[in-house]
Amino acid sequence: MVANLNHRARSHRLAGIEPRTEVELADGNQASAGDTIITRHNQRRLAVSGTDWVKNGDRWTISRIRRGALTVRHATTGLTAVLPAEYVADHVELGYASTVHTAQGLTADAVHGIVNGHEDRQMLYTMLTRGRRENHLHLVLEPAESVDAVREQCALPGLEEQLTAIQILDEVVARDGAAVSATTTLGRGRSWSTQLHDASVRYADAVTAGATRVLGSGWDDALEAAGEGPLPWLPAIPADLARDESWGPYLAARVRHVEVTAQGFLNHLAGTTPTATATEGGRHPAWIVRYADVLGDLHDTVALWRAALGVPDDDPRPSGPAVNDPIAARFQRHLLKQLTDRYSDSVRRWHEMIIRRAGIPVQDDHTRGEVIELARMLDTLHRRGHDARRLLEQALTRGPLPEGHPVAALSYRVRKLTRLDPLLSRRASASHVDPSELSL
Repeated sequence: MVANLNHRARSHRLAGIEPRTEVELADGNQASAGDTIITRHNQRRLAVSGTDWVKNGDRWTISRIRRGALTVRHATTGLTAVLPAEYVADHVELGYASTVHTAQGLTADAVHGIVNGHEDRQMLYTMLTRGRRENHLHLVLEPAESVDAVREQCALPGLEEQLTAIQILDEVVARDGAAVSATTTLGRGRSWSTQLHDASVRYADAVTAGATRVLGSGWDDALEAAGEGPLPWLPAIPADLARDESWGPYLAARVRHVEVTAQGFLNHLAGTTPTATATEGGRHPAWIVRYADVLGDLHDTVALWRAALGVPDDDPRPSGPAVNDPIAARFQRHLLKQLTDRYSDSVRRWHEMIIRRAGIPVQDDHTRGEVIELARMLDTLHRRGHDARRLLEQALTRGPLPEGHPVAALSYRVRKLTRLDPLLSRRASASHVDPSELSL
């Protein structure tokens, strides 16, 4: 992709003019005087000054071409160097476009970044901080190649789903690419939550793969009708699949593994304090503090769900992001409804006011849950003496809300106005004022 973008950028620069002299570069592109290039190999023998030399990642502008060798000027220092023809052919590329890793440390007036959904949040941050004046993102919504070949090999959930731009960015931001030490990796691997997540994912993938291959076109209906599996949101093994001599014993072993790890996780919960549950290290996870007043007997169920789904400890949403699997989605909706039903009348009044004033369409239980969270925040601010209604009005007057995640945007504005998130303060009282005290 980088070579293709470089070719198009150069064609745009030339605007149809044919250069008198060109040279072929290592990426297969042609270059001429005036082109921006990048060197991709350290070569101390190619001196730029008494203390500097040609390095990997340096950008240059071509001044002259002679017998395949290039006289170039450094983009930052303005110093000149001569790149031999052999070095040019092996280690020089056009420099208009680059990967994120190559662009680290570089800046430009305007940057256009291409995101295909496989990046992590560290890469996205680097991409969006290269432009001094403008930073633009271009999201790839259509796969470059057909997934038919992959689907023939193994039909798994998600292959037929078309993600929106917001969903792609959600996945990128949620993906952490930071380096992790061996000690941390070992600790995470030994934790019951990690083992439960791994066991749940492997069972879900295995039972889906087995159903598609053994049961044929009606595999999805068979999973729906199979009932509850090793966890309430995982399907049981369909009877015809369980009788298969290859898949039956294998899936039965997967079921036992999920059950053992789930019981181990619950036993771990029983032996820890509530505030040490999710981190297994004694810190206070945001979700436990945030929902301390409504969890009650749902504490273990929510903790089990979060561990099995791999919801990060710092995700403040009670059940994490919305899931796509229909069976799991039903359980998630039911869980959120149980939590929502435990809120006080004052929170419900704030909930109605937010929907009415912001005009946010509550089309699903997940969005309704986000509105409830904002209502709880405003209710807590009201109890602390803030003019919560004025804060909401100020947040709404700061411009239209985005189509994607409008509730999250509104919550961010309220937090920014108050400089804190009241729901994460342990000093907040779990009680609520009487609804009659509110004049909404």
